[in-house]
Amino acid sequence: LILDVTPDATLANMPDDFLMKNHGIHGVMDLTSVLYRRGVDYTVIAGHPAEQEFRHRLSTFVAGVRAAGLLQEQTIGITGKPFVGMGDFAVNFSVLKERFGISTISIDKESIIRACGDIRASEIEKLRQLDLETSDASGIEQDIHERDIRSYLAIKELLDREDATGYTMNFQHVLDGIPVPFYACSRLQALGYGYGGEGDVLTAALGHPLNAVAMSKFDEFFCPDWNEDRILMSHMGETDPRFAKGPIKLGSRTGFLNQMDSVIFRFEAEPGPVTFASLTPGRKNDFKIVAGVLDIVASPILDQIEGPHYLVRPRDSLSVFLEQYAAVGGGHHVYISRGDILLALRTMSKILDFEFHEIN
Repeated sequence: LILDVTPDATLANMPDDFLMKNHGIHGVMDLTSVLYRRGVDYTVIAGHPAEQEFRHRLSTFVAGVRAAGLLQEQTIGITGKPFVGMGDFAVNFSVLKERFGISTISIDKESIIRACGDIRASEIEKLRQLDLETSDASGIEQDIHERDIRSYLAIKELLDREDATGYTMNFQHVLDGIPVPFYACSRLQALGYGYGGEGDVLTAALGHPLNAVAMSKFDEFFCPDWNEDRILMSHMGETDPRFAKGPIKLGSRTGFLNQMDSVIFRFEAEPGPVTFASLTPGRKNDFKIVAGVLDIVASPILDQIEGPHYLVRPRDSLSVFLEQYAAVGGGHHVYISRGDILLALRTMSKILDFEFHEIN
């Protein structure tokens, strides 16, 4: 890391010794030219130290360095097995272990059911009261609410026993005994655990490091709005209530192949810029990150859609965005981070030797 800075910010009212004190930028040019020629990796952050933008870039770069370390040596819990046929996140667990030191542990349905029996009623009631204080829970029955809180606390306990930093589940393997743990997956994300849907361990591993950079959540590109250049972001029932603009409503839905009701969070998302990041296998057993900045646009909750959802708009037209995204092989599962964290992602990719593709 090279800081290209000077003591003074402007030529205005320069003192007699200004030239000697503030001519260092050409020294940085000399140094980086030599480093480039010798194949030494470096990053330059340029500007005056008092500038907010300079300090933001510097802190984002440092966060990217930290994120590169946090991606490695993780433990990810999985309920079920990865969804067969979803090739964009298909990667052998042994490759993740060898390449990044990421361990994958099974948290099967039976283990969750057993752990549910150890959860105290007082713990459940404490979290239920918190939900009642922060959300509108009038649309769900108390026993369904308590059952999902119990499942969440059980899964969290199983993850914490293994010092796990992320979790993924495939709803195809949660057919009965407990509801599909949408509430648990949402609550875990709100605590900064990584998450990936359908047994996506790779995307789940991205959540922990990115939450060290900015508030980040799992999501999926779902439906296009060609007329308004928007994309509907949604999944089955998982979300992150930290992204709510205002009131949160607790609802319920059945878990597809599971006939039990699952509690879900519904809310309008806070508008503003976000960064998306897709981590997928690349060519020749390497990996790549495809990333860019989108804008969450103001939108009411859509009654036609049962699960959590919101709308984003690319900076270019939707058609161009989707064509560029497909051209570099971005996956359908992504992480969404508040603000512009592209510098952190570029830094992380450089350190981990990932391909990095930025989509405008």
